[in-house]
Amino acid sequence: MPGEEGKPTLPRCWEVKQCGATECPLYENPGVACWLVDNTFCEGKNRPFENRFLMTCSRCPVYLEVRKRADGRRIADKAILATFDRMLNNLYSYHISIKETNRILGQKIARLRSVQEISEAILGPYKLEQVLYMVLTALTAGEGFGFNRAFLFLVNNTGEFLTGKMAVGPCDHEEAMRIWGRFSKEKRPLKELMRTWDKTWLESKINKTVNLISFPLNSQDNVLVQSLMENRIINVPDVSSDKRAWPVAEGLKTDAFAVLPLVKDQRRIGVVVVDNFVTRVPIADEDLESIAPFTSFAAIAIHTAALNDQLRSQLKDLDKAHKRLRSQRQIIARSQQLAQMGRLSADLAHEIRNPMTLIGGFARLLVQKLPATGELHDKAQIIADEVSRLEQLLNDALKMTRDETPRYEPENINFIIMETLNLIASECEEKSIRVVKNLADDLPLMLLDRQKLKEVLINLLQNAIQSMPDGGTITVSSVRQDGNVQIAISDTGIGIKESEKEFIFNPFYTSSPGGTGLGLPLANRIVEAMSGNISMESKVGQGSTFRVTLPIRKAETEKVTPLANLPPRGMSVV
Repeated sequence: MPGEEGKPTLPRCWEVKQCGATECPLYENPGVACWLVDNTFCEGKNRPFENRFLMTCSRCPVYLEVRKRADGRRIADKAILATFDRMLNNLYSYHISIKETNRILGQKIARLRSVQEISEAILGPYKLEQVLYMVLTALTAGEGFGFNRAFLFLVNNTGEFLTGKMAVGPCDHEEAMRIWGRFSKEKRPLKELMRTWDKTWLESKINKTVNLISFPLNSQDNVLVQSLMENRIINVPDVSSDKRAWPVAEGLKTDAFAVLPLVKDQRRIGVVVVDNFVTRVPIADEDLESIAPFTSFAAIAIHTAALNDQLRSQLKDLDKAHKRLRSQRQIIARSQQLAQMGRLSADLAHEIRNPMTLIGGFARLLVQKLPATGELHDKAQIIADEVSRLEQLLNDALKMTRDETPRYEPENINFIIMETLNLIASECEEKSIRVVKNLADDLPLMLLDRQKLKEVLINLLQNAIQSMPDGGTITVSSVRQDGNVQIAISDTGIGIKESEKEFIFNPFYTSSPGGTGLGLPLANRIVEAMSGNISMESKVGQGSTFRVTLPIRKAETEKVTPLANLPPRGMSVV
């Protein structure tokens, strides 16, 4: 296009592009190549020259028009222009390639940054269940890796099985829409979602499903085991074409999934299975590779959490042991104090017994000598009764302070029962009490302390007698039971109130006006010294049953208790 003086000029860019930018420095200035000016109003004006020319100006109609005018020149000019064009095209291709590479790198950097943030979130003093939930939430959340579902399998304690531990995700399309809709409204940050651990999730249907799945680690044809053993990611885009995946697909009800191993320092922790059960979006290998750093962190976090749980459990056991030790020390200290008090009490009891015996003797003598209708006789009787009660109290107190270490001898436990019943036979006859025996005939000879066991039985039988002032029935039985022999003494007396049951083995506690409150505590102490125990059942108005359970310490000779010389079962001792 010729100018005012007939010289060739460049195309008027404002006319070619019809931009109407009258303020542009090129406006009405046709002698300047617009692509060489930096401050034009064209697209990309703020970019560097190389970038602007390559991406914008080289494709602009103005430049292309100038380039077209160069055609028809001499061969050397054409060659240079062709070379320039080829270099320009190559530069353009390189620029596009670099731009795409930068875009991909930007995505990878963003993904790595996300992986780092997620990984840092799970590395903390959390319990194992919390860490498992956080890992699975990161894999399924939209702000995380965005899979529809995730299942976590761990190697069990014996190292023989890969067992399902936890799962996160919907069971069907309806549940998915409901869950995803709620999360889209809440718009909570990923870290917050990961930390919203709720144990009720363990009761979810999908979690219960995965808990029922387990695979032996020696299964060579299982895709989960193979991924773990080879420490590599396995993508299964089509279950039907991979037999290794069939057991997993059947258990998880999926037709495409991927397996990511969890390995820490050659230690096999487990695997994670992910799928897009609802959206059916194929899982790309590139996406799985980008998750690999996260699974490495997850393996570390899971291993650390398991160790922390184990440490917490051991610390809890240690704390319990420490409390038991402290309690035992307190008991020992208390026992030493009680032993000292017992020796003092025994000394005092011996000092009191002699004058008490004299007082009781004189009081009983006065009762015999004084007229039965006189006032002095009644007062002397009161003194005699009270002295008798105090003497019984002193005797029981002395028994409580003595050494109760059993002296074992081979004994026939039924014979000891019969001897004890003979001692109370006359008292039962006087009070119209019927005694019934149900003694087992298969009891072996046992190592027992005869005298101490008789003392226990006398205490229990006396309690039964006192509970039936108007007569009744006492039933005594013996039975062999799980390595023990149990003696049961039942009565049809007044029974024990519910409010009194917890106190009856406490020293000096009694509901009987004439009792000392030391009989049952003494009996319990003796039985415990023989490694046994006493239990009680009672109903007011129906009676009570005391059971003495003793371990069978067998004598050298295994003899069965002979009952030939004993009265038949059910016979009353009169």
